[in-house]
Amino acid sequence: MTTPIYISKKLEKLVSKYVSQPTIESISKLGKWNGTVFYVNRKKCWLIVNAETKFSLIIPDLKASDIKNFQNVFLDNLYSQFIYENIILDFKELKRYIGEINILPTDGDRKTIGTQNYYLENIEYWKYEYGTFENMPFRDIAKRLNFTPTEVFKWKNPREVMITKIKTCA
Repeated sequence: MTTPIYISKKLEKLVSKYVSQPTIESISKLGKWNGTVFYVNRKKCWLIVNAETKFSLIIPDLKASDIKNFQNVFLDNLYSQFIYENIILDFKELKRYIGEINILPTDGDRKTIGTQNYYLENIEYWKYEYGTFENMPFRDIAKRLNFTPTEVFKWKNPREVMITKIKTCA
């Protein structure tokens, strides 16, 4: 079982040697994710959004050397975000739900890319509010994004939809 993370062309230029080609495999229980890059004080940060739930994860200051160990970086950050948002899930269970991670070129998922662009607009506002990279509360910013209700989910927020998704995986 694999978790595909489809990345934007902008991000693909930065990590091209780690991008694999899509293969037909079973997709993990939490589904596919889409990632893009944004900058705070010239530091690369990844915004990764779950395509089905629109749950967001921000990985700040991700360096090229971290990509070699991206499986653990992603899992650690996602687990920390779950804890921050009081989503109860055992780390071993999360690892089982995610499976192997594949970084893939963009799949052109317009809904998820649109959600990412909306989230990036909000992040731009918060960049001005907090000023420097060191002052940015990345977990809190992702939490704010995940607590924003959307009409697509009948005014539920991505956090609630992710909790429902996790319950169906059990």
